[in-house]
Amino acid sequence: MLTYNNLIYEDMSPVDIKVIDFNKTRTNLELKHKLIDMLKNFQDEEDKYIPKELNNIKKSIPGDIINNWIDNGDLLYIIYDNYNEIGFCSVIIHHQKYPDNIAHISYLYVVPDKRGSNLGSSLLKFAIDKTQELYPNKKNFTLNCLTANAPANNLYKKLGFKEFTSTFIR
Repeated sequence: MLTYNNLIYEDMSPVDIKVIDFNKTRTNLELKHKLIDMLKNFQDEEDKYIPKELNNIKKSIPGDIINNWIDNGDLLYIIYDNYNEIGFCSVIIHHQKYPDNIAHISYLYVVPDKRGSNLGSSLLKFAIDKTQELYPNKKNFTLNCLTANAPANNLYKKLGFKEFTSTFIR
C-alpha cells in the first residue's frame, strides 16, 4: 500500500492526512461502502447544478462506478483525516475517447465540512503528479464540470485547466 503522510496544505495545522493509491491496495468492503456513500453525496450535490427540466438524466450507480474503477485499472486516490475518508480523486488512464497521452479526471470530491482548506486542490495536484509518475506518457488531463458549478470551475481554472469546449443540452 502506498501511503503519503504530511502533505503540505496552505493555512492548515499539521494533521495526519494520507493519500492512498486505491489500485495498489486490496479492495475492502468497508472502504467500498464509504466510497459508495461519498459518490451518492457527490451525485446529490451535482443535482443542484442541473436544471430541473433535466432531472430525469440517468445517474450511474455508485457501486458500478467503483467496480468499473477496479476492473479497468483506473486510479483512485483517497484522502484521509485521522483514518476517516474525507475525499477522493479518480483518474481514468485508458479510455477509447482519449489519445494515449491523455488521462481523464472522472471525479474529485471532498466532504463538505473539509472544503475551503485547499484539500481539493492539493488532492488534485497530487493525483496529477502521481499519475504522471506512474504513467510518464500522460502529459495532459481532462475533466468535465457543469458550467453552473462555479466553485468547482474556479478551482480547476486556478489549477491551470482551461475550458476548451461546451456541451449544450436542450
